[in-house]
Amino acid sequence: MKQQFKKIKKIFGSLKLAGEYLMDSEASLAKKILLVTPLFYIIAPFDLVSDIIPILGWLDDTVIGLVLWNYMYGILSDYNSKDDKADYTLDDDEYDIE
Repeated sequence: MKQQFKKIKKIFGSLKLAGEYLMDSEASLAKKILLVTPLFYIIAPFDLVSDIIPILGWLDDTVIGLVLWNYMYGILSDYNSKDDKADYTLDDDEYDIE
């Protein structure tokens, strides 16, 4: 049960990060479009393979969604690490000058 809450927390954290990325004026417009493309593709009435074909119709949605989300996960991870570095300040007590 505890692991499920961690997964849910991670999902909401990723959604929050995606929202921040979409609002960031420095982020590429093309990458922003790629971020929302899987959602539109999955809910859109058109598909590469029709959903009338039971397994293949769902499989193409899943594969395309996963490929795009994995690509965007990498971009969001880089974006998150960039933000973490920007917030870091070096204090005087963290190093010694000899």
